[in-house]
Amino acid sequence: MTLPDAVSTDANCSDRERLWRGRCVDKGLKDEWLERLNDLSLFDLISICEGHNEVSAKHRQLPHINLRLRDVHITKIVEEWNRLKADVSSILDECFNAASFRGHFEVRSGFASDKDGNEPVEIALLKISARFDLTKSINDPKADWFEKSVAAAELFDKKLEQIFISAIEKEKKV
Repeated sequence: MTLPDAVSTDANCSDRERLWRGRCVDKGLKDEWLERLNDLSLFDLISICEGHNEVSAKHRQLPHINLRLRDVHITKIVEEWNRLKADVSSILDECFNAASFRGHFEVRSGFASDKDGNEPVEIALLKISARFDLTKSINDPKADWFEKSVAAAELFDKKLEQIFISAIEKEKKV
């Protein structure tokens, strides 16, 4: 799996970026983290940033990882959301209950209108972000943050897949 086409494929990366699989990524992102995030079962990596102190926007100063539930799974989560949300909340808390990062899982369902009419839009996102400024630590806090965040994303991916499998098995019994 690779990052979606929405990510720049320009080989002219900025000074703080490097080329990875034909895409510009922040220099401090390890190949291992990118590979692991691209190997998730349910999610696609859509955005990742190591955080940049030199930008004025506060949200760009902190590291983050954004993942999107693959289209093949979106109908299931939207249709079953009211039944599954307590379980999803529980695994979100289990996977992201840490002082250094937070997980935010959201399901959106609505419509987009254009000249050809309305079209349904459904998306589920897992957003992982830092809870505090990591630059004030003595060690390498970003590396530690990414290690823990990637591991949490892998665990959430695995547990959400188990919830989906369980829901499918319950449907078969009915």
